[in-house]
Parts: sequence; structure tokens; C-alpha cells
Amino acid sequence: MRSIAAIVLLLLVLACKTNDVTTVPNELIGKWRMTSRQINQNGTVEWEDVAEKDSIYMFFSRYGEYVDSEGYVLPCGPTSLNINSNFYKINFRSELSNSFYLSLCAECPTWDLELKQTNLVVDRCSSDLKMIYVKAD
Repeated sequence: MRSIAAIVLLLLVLACKTNDVTTVPNELIGKWRMTSRQINQNGTVEWEDVAEKDSIYMFFSRYGEYVDSEGYVLPCGPTSLNINSNFYKINFRSELSNSFYLSLCAECPTWDLELKQTNLVVDRCSSDLKMIYVKAD
């Protein structure tokens, strides 16, 4: 009986160890509003401002998950983040969103983020399609 209890205890300890999550920087957590984006015009990459009324919002959970405004994980998000040259593997904890998502998914497992307090530059695997966001909380 003791050996069974020891095995169960060992499994619980190992399970907790594998679920340890390194959270992303606190500055990333929350709501972000797009203010500009790069566009490719006739082979030239330019920045285009996004009017506030046309803004797109992005949300990140404390685990780095790309989530909706309710905290549910959105499809097509990354599985890892490279934030200011620091790599974060996302250990998904939130429930998957059940809302219909009108987006074509492109394979982009790691998003590169440049995070400076309330400013965020997002590169989703395309160097000429960067987006700039500001903290909207």
C-alpha cells in the first residue's frame, strides 16, 4: 500500500513540475490597440497609420496566449513568443474560443515582439508586415 502511495505522490510531483509556467513580462499582459502597420506598395515598404475608429485590438494573457477580450485562446495564434530577444514557449492554460473567427491561418509558430513599456511592435513571420500597437488598458 505504501508503494502505491509513493508512486501516486511521485506522479503528482512530476506533473506539477512539468506544468511550471514562466509568465511573460507584465507589460505584455492585457489589451493593445493597433496604431500603424507596414504595407508593401510596389515593392516599397511603408508605414500606414490606422485611424482609432478602424483600430484592431490584440489581447495577451499572463501566459503569453493570444486571447480574445473574454480571455479565450484564439485560433491562429503563436505557440511561442520572442520578446525583446527572449524566447517564451507558450504553455496554454486558457480555454479555446468557441466564437467563429474570420481569419486565414498562416503557419507562424513564433511571433517576434519588441516591447517597450506601452508600445509593442509585432512581427508575425513577415518582415514587411509589422504592426505597432499601444497599450489600451
